[in-house]
Amino acid sequence: LADEAKKAIQAGAKYLHLDVMDGHFVPNISFGPYVIQCLRKHIPDCHFDCHMMTSEPENWIEMVAKAGGSLCYTFHFEATEPRGKTQEVIDAIKANGMKVGLTVSP
Repeated sequence: LADEAKKAIQAGAKYLHLDVMDGHFVPNISFGPYVIQCLRKHIPDCHFDCHMMTSEPENWIEMVAKAGGSLCYTFHFEATEPRGKTQEVIDAIKANGMKVGLTVSP
């Protein structure tokens, strides 16, 4: 993964968009904070846009921040709004030093 990411950066990518899937919000499972942390070791200067396709994005914020998810923590509105957690998630993302990205599925 690190080798392919480096190729993208060498080709001109300014950041990497990382899809994190939990197997609940979407049926697929991808990777989580540990892989982000490992990728960060190989690519220390690239911004990561972490797209959280997770049922409870609030549970991942601190781990992703510590792993090096630097540019943006993007989560799905429909994962938080029915539970009244959208503002809480936004505040926690900012408190952990990341920018907020909000995704709305059509």
